[in-house]
Amino acid sequence: MKNTYDFLHKLSKVKANDNSLLISLDVDSLYTNIDNEMGLRAVAEVFEQKPLPIHKYILQLLRLSLEGNDFTFDGNSYLQAMLSKENAFTYVVIFPLFLYVFLHKSLKSSLISCLPIIATAVFYVALRSFMLYKEPVAGAILPQINPDIMENPFVGADVTTWLATIGLIMWKYIALLLVPYPLSCDYSFNQIPWTNFSNPQAILGWLFYIGIGLYATINIWKRDALSLAILMYLAPLSLVLNLFFNIGAPMADRFLYAPSLGFCLAVALLLAKYLPITKQRLKEQPIYFLVALAVVVLLFSSLTIQRNSVWENNYKLFSNDVQVAHNSAKMHYYFANTLLKKFLDKDEAQIRNPDAAAIQLLDSADLHFSKSYEINPKFHHSTYNLGLVNIYKKQAQEALKWLQYTLELQPNHGISHEQLVRVYGEFLNQPDKALEHLNIALSTVEGQKNASNYQYLGNLMAMKGNIEAAEEAFIKAASMRPSFAKSCYRNLAGMYGNLALQAAQAGNQALSNQYQQKSTEYQQKSSGL
Repeated sequence: MKNTYDFLHKLSKVKANDNSLLISLDVDSLYTNIDNEMGLRAVAEVFEQKPLPIHKYILQLLRLSLEGNDFTFDGNSYLQAMLSKENAFTYVVIFPLFLYVFLHKSLKSSLISCLPIIATAVFYVALRSFMLYKEPVAGAILPQINPDIMENPFVGADVTTWLATIGLIMWKYIALLLVPYPLSCDYSFNQIPWTNFSNPQAILGWLFYIGIGLYATINIWKRDALSLAILMYLAPLSLVLNLFFNIGAPMADRFLYAPSLGFCLAVALLLAKYLPITKQRLKEQPIYFLVALAVVVLLFSSLTIQRNSVWENNYKLFSNDVQVAHNSAKMHYYFANTLLKKFLDKDEAQIRNPDAAAIQLLDSADLHFSKSYEINPKFHHSTYNLGLVNIYKKQAQEALKWLQYTLELQPNHGISHEQLVRVYGEFLNQPDKALEHLNIALSTVEGQKNASNYQYLGNLMAMKGNIEAAEEAFIKAASMRPSFAKSCYRNLAGMYGNLALQAAQAGNQALSNQYQQKSTEYQQKSSGL
């Protein structure tokens, strides 16, 4: 059984009698119930049939994931954390210091206690280095620097601009920790424009972080708890500041999740140290402290509850955050893409002939893709989707404009060629131009995996009168994607039916009968699905 479509295809051929029983089986939480070794053997058998150059490493990583999937505080679970989020690696330093500061162990004893974690970290570094820096596959092109500002927020910036903008971002993080409102899951280009050191916030950011960093470095050896809290804030944050490597985004609220633990600890320590709060005063004047605590708890709890509801799904998240990060090209793209997906989730009839509500979804998606393009005219994901939206709106010239522009930005953008096949073939009635772009799409590995391309090829070959090529393409599309089989066979039945009619009109009844027989065969195949 290959997939759902294959199951439905086979089920359609099953003939049930009056005594048959219909039984429904619901498989739930399969991952947690299967035997790990059986699962690994099943995957290994697939690779034996279709081996890949890296299948051994995939099996190793799969075993690591299955066997390390526990939540105890030991080397295994910590390894899982590092494989999922790199900032967990900073706790290799934090854990020994925690024992040193709070349990008053010696530094040597603290390091010995954390040897399993340190060993795990060493293994992680070795594994990561092996996977990332091993000799590349012959012929592979590995760019050293990502030239896309949407994925590399400081590409093209000089050192001064880079450092000043990071200083500004560090200052913004402090502001968000103090007043976490409003928040956004993305602050990509151009929500935080590049700046220089004439911006006082950039200077303040660096002065503040250097200051607390020096304080922590000097006083941690005095077993100072505040120093440990500062390091718990700075260490994980340092990995998401684009200081040591590009992380693909300049800033995000989620990047503060791990550092906020250190911030909360620091606030608690400072309040305990500098507020004149004693057990005696708490007994004598409890109301003042309770009111202050209640205000803080209610205020920040309401903000947390509100933010949690926003993260319920992509639509709620992006529709909210696009109002906060309204200058982020990615934020507008994410929201527009969610609207487009809502449209594509409708049934096929509505997609082909959209009603007013569906048109409104397309118009809203068009608006936000356009805003994304205005912010960054080189963001080819938005320009491609503008072409796609206009295809569904049946605005062929607009679709043509955006798809051609996308190919100017990304000449090897295969799916733009695929959509141009639709524009030229379905709307502009230019089969030669459609075939030109289809041949380009089919020259790529990804294009050859797309069954739709062979369905389009069948239609174009039929239009050009190349019957054998059309039949071959339709049959290939049907075999690659069983859900296409009915329409492909129906197209073949129609094609041979038209040929039978033409042959009969030309007085060649024998050829007409031959074509009619083929038409009937494919009509029966289509009806049987």
